[in-house]
Amino acid sequence: MISKKYCTIKNGFGFSDKHLYLIQYNDFNKKIIRNYDKIRSCMINDLSKKHDIEYTNFRHMDFLVDNELYLKIMLFLDINQIGYLSNFLNVNSSYRDKMYFICFQENEKYLTDLIKDCHTIIIDKSTIEKYLENDYIEFNGVKFDCPTE
Repeated sequence: MISKKYCTIKNGFGFSDKHLYLIQYNDFNKKIIRNYDKIRSCMINDLSKKHDIEYTNFRHMDFLVDNELYLKIMLFLDINQIGYLSNFLNVNSSYRDKMYFICFQENEKYLTDLIKDCHTIIIDKSTIEKYLENDYIEFNGVKFDCPTE
C-alpha cells in the first residue's frame, strides 16, 4: 500500500488539499490526530528549555529554532506537504541545511526518499505517549489544563 503512494509522489502527482496524511489506523495514531495541538505545544515547551524557539511564518514549517533552523513535525507522512517541501528544496537548495523534519523511525526512510537529502530528527513514540499522559500543557512555567481526548 505505501509503495503505490510512494511511487505516485515520486512521479510528481499532487492533490489540492492542504494536508493528505498516510496513516496506519490504530488507537495510538487516532490519539495523535485528536491531540495534535497538545503534542505540538509539549514539543515547543521541551525545545524552549534549551533553545530560542518560536512559531514560524514559513507556511509549511512549524518552528524556528535559534533564528536559523526550521522544524516540521511529520509524525505521519503528509503527502501534500512532502510534495511542496520537496519541490521547494529542489528550487531553494540553500535551505536544505536549515530544515529538519521530526518523524518516527519507521517513516524516516520514506521521508528521506521523498525529500532528497533531508535532515530528520527521530522522536520516540514513548515521548509522544508521555505528552499524551499529561493532563496539562506546561508552557513557560505556566500549566494549562489539557486532558487527552
